[in-house]
Amino acid sequence: MIKRICAAALLTAAGPLVFATPIQNPRNGHYYEVVDLPAASWTESNADASSRTYLELQGHLATITSWNENSFLVRTFGKRALGNRWIGGYQDKHSSEYSEPAGGWTWVTGEPWRFTNWFRNEPNDAGGPGSENWLVIRNDHPAKWNDFPDLGGVMAGYVIEYEDMALLGH
Repeated sequence: MIKRICAAALLTAAGPLVFATPIQNPRNGHYYEVVDLPAASWTESNADASSRTYLELQGHLATITSWNENSFLVRTFGKRALGNRWIGGYQDKHSSEYSEPAGGWTWVTGEPWRFTNWFRNEPNDAGGPGSENWLVIRNDHPAKWNDFPDLGGVMAGYVIEYEDMALLGH
């Protein structure tokens, strides 16, 4: 069962926020939601996100390309809800910029890799060279990034972004 954390915040009796629809970032016009899918690997999460649409906008794992976008996600969903989630960055081993552990990172949309929010000493390939090629938002230091292996059953889910892919040339 997939549980969605999105927009239109409601306070439940237990206290946590529950969202009903994706939330729009007024600065870029994109919509975002947090999806609980704890058994999914990065590859499975990427496929699931890419199969979704909202208001005829294509979904994909979130590509956090600016400090403003990162701040919007933290303000909107909170650090706790974002932690331990896949996002749309991966290390492209076919890139001319590829090197371990920090070279060749790219976004699933092909957007330029300019902004980063790595946790200290990341990326680090902690599992050995070439073992951590997928991007997550950390749960112990939420909103900071970590490179991680493409494993299922270890992340809480993923962050999805909906946008007009035609504007990106797709």
